[in-house]
Amino acid sequence: MGARQTQGLRLPKPAIIRPAKHWIPYEEATFPFPLFSPTGGSAPVTDPYFANVVLLLGFEGTNGATATTDESLSAHAMSFQGNAQIDTSQKKMGTASLLLDGTADYLTFPATNDLLFSTGTFTIEGFFRFSATPTNCILLTSWGGGWAFWFESGKLYFRDGNLHDSGQYTWSPTLNTWYHIAVDRDASNVIRIYVDGVMQVKTTGYNYDIPVSATSPAIGSLRNGGFTGFDFNGWMDEIRVTKGVARYGSDGGLTVPTTAFPRS
Repeated sequence: MGARQTQGLRLPKPAIIRPAKHWIPYEEATFPFPLFSPTGGSAPVTDPYFANVVLLLGFEGTNGATATTDESLSAHAMSFQGNAQIDTSQKKMGTASLLLDGTADYLTFPATNDLLFSTGTFTIEGFFRFSATPTNCILLTSWGGGWAFWFESGKLYFRDGNLHDSGQYTWSPTLNTWYHIAVDRDASNVIRIYVDGVMQVKTTGYNYDIPVSATSPAIGSLRNGGFTGFDFNGWMDEIRVTKGVARYGSDGGLTVPTTAFPRS
């Protein structure tokens, strides 16, 4: 500007930057939100209830593989039955999922008291993608005489070995769509079923002593319990069972996980 244009204008003083009195090394600092580490990886995520996780299946592996690892501390040995296999063409998290074709395909593992919920709290959850309408099918079970989380006559519900049923959610899922499905029982003996974060049904006073079966637990079928016609047709991913914790326990539902469950 010329002298005439600037006459009478007051320009702001330049800011003075002073050095901080105290510096905190990066590794000692704490932040109220996730940060990226200096090497570019995200801050580690841990599960405060990981010690309570008794089954954790991410179904990672090569296409067509017939083995997977239980990444819980229980490290149950999984056995693939029928044509059950790892499939890399579909996945909710990671690079693969479990494919079951609806005809005697399922997973088993040795009978265990890890699935003895008794009168305590618990959470069963996972991601499921249906290739056929699940009129009758098992998600996860410890039967006979233990418990089942299943569809029966088009209704999703939890049943214990003494035929005590939770509330039933009548539902016909959209095929070839991933859903997060969960059930939990809280310390007030309220059992709730959630689909994609929304509580669909709850039952109060569910204070029953839930037993465990001496038969091997199964994922995707009731054949271990002596029944055909309850085979799952589709894909599963990120199956998790937490004993002693109701992770959600809310009529308001939950925020559906967008990343794999923590492994520690």
